[in-house]
Amino acid sequence: MVSSYTTTCIHKERLCSNAWEFKLKLEDGKSLDFTSGQFVIFDVPSVDAPEDLQPRAYSIASSPSEKNELTFLITYKEGGRASRWVDEMLKVGDSITMKGPFGAFTLKEDDDKDYVFIGTGSGVVPFRSMILDLLEKGDTRKIDLFFGVRNEERVFWKEEFEDLALKHSNLNFHLCLSQSSADWNGLHGRVNKVVPEIITDFSNTSLYVCGNPEMVKDLKNLLLHQLELDPQNLHSEGYV
Repeated sequence: MVSSYTTTCIHKERLCSNAWEFKLKLEDGKSLDFTSGQFVIFDVPSVDAPEDLQPRAYSIASSPSEKNELTFLITYKEGGRASRWVDEMLKVGDSITMKGPFGAFTLKEDDDKDYVFIGTGSGVVPFRSMILDLLEKGDTRKIDLFFGVRNEERVFWKEEFEDLALKHSNLNFHLCLSQSSADWNGLHGRVNKVVPEIITDFSNTSLYVCGNPEMVKDLKNLLLHQLELDPQNLHSEGYV
């Protein structure tokens, strides 16, 4: 049976031009037992008619060890119900109803393969949870995180991922910009171009892809049909 929780917003911050981060605290000392990669469903009000509530699903960005205070991220879409809610309505102290956890896009930890995580936009959210979970458990296998966004204005969590990579030698962070400015000194291009340039051997890899459905489709086609990745080692979830 799926549980329902009452939460309070304790943090809200705009991270970049199109992304908000917010943190919710479960009331009455309750906690949410979840697996990294899972999501919850919020009752999201309409800005124009707050009594009109509709469900919206969002991945949990926190480590599963953070059971009482959960971090979320939403990328802004013009006119989107949840986007307008977070941008125009949500404030620290607000009460929010949440149901969960849901989802099977979780780590398969029953082998010793290296991890490759590929996320675009808000598709990187479940990988933040997974990486924090793995590092907290002391997992020492190689982890490569590819994070793709359009340009510098849409980058978020860069410093956090870079800091984690500095502290943990098994984590490699690859930030890819598809439409970067001339001043950008990092990786250029879409993730489906950059990934095979950096990962040349997929034989010992468990690969996870999350983000725009078209990106997921194109990358799966590349990995399975051109790079001959074993289908059992590919796990994907597509959402905008």
